[in-house]
This record gives sequence, C-alpha cells and structure tokens, in this order.
Amino acid sequence: MNKQPTTYTIDYSIIQYTDCLRERISYDIRVELVGGRLPTKEELAAISQQLLERKGKRYERMFVCFYLPGMDVDAGAFATAHYNPDPEEVHIMMFHVPVSILTEVGLKGAIGGKTRNRKGAK
Repeated sequence: MNKQPTTYTIDYSIIQYTDCLRERISYDIRVELVGGRLPTKEELAAISQQLLERKGKRYERMFVCFYLPGMDVDAGAFATAHYNPDPEEVHIMMFHVPVSILTEVGLKGAIGGKTRNRKGAK
C-alpha cells in the first residue's frame, strides 16, 4: 500500500523580511491558531519549506521566526526555523506564548499535555 505524503497547510502572513545580499534572509511570520490549537512543528516546517522554495534558495542561510496573534515582533517568537544551509528542526518555545493564548487553547500550566508542578506546590 502506497502512503500519500501528508501536506500541512495553515494560514500565515509575512510581517516583514530582511535580506542581506546573497548571505541570508530572515522572515517574521504571523501564524493563526489552527482549529483552536497551536500550530505543530510539522505545520511550521511546511511554511518554512514554502518560503525556502520561493526565495530562500538564493541565500546561504534563512531564518524564520513565527509569531502567534497578539505577539510583538522581536519580543520573543513562538517558534523558529533555520536553514544554515541545511534545515534544522523547528523549535517551539512555549515560554514565549502569551497566557491569554495558553488559556484560549486550554494549555494554561501545561506543556505537551502534562501539568508541571514544582515539588510541594499545591
């Protein structure tokens, strides 16, 4: 049985990009919540791959910062993807996600579905 490749497409917009000749290009990308949840690494990797195919192959390096609704650019991204020149894994940084979004998606006090309590915390 042949398995069809999975495609991940979510809505995004380019907030800004900066290029430095042929050396590097950096993108700041706004991504929306997906059906009431945070975007996955795979969905973000698909966006960065689209960006790479559009313009990134002209540059030695490409950097992508992903921001959720309400997040300020340069105040800490939700996730990053780097091509240096080979792709690196998408890194999600939950500690930058605003509490309002965590509450909306039901993750307040939880990371990866597990509640983290300090020893002795009630």
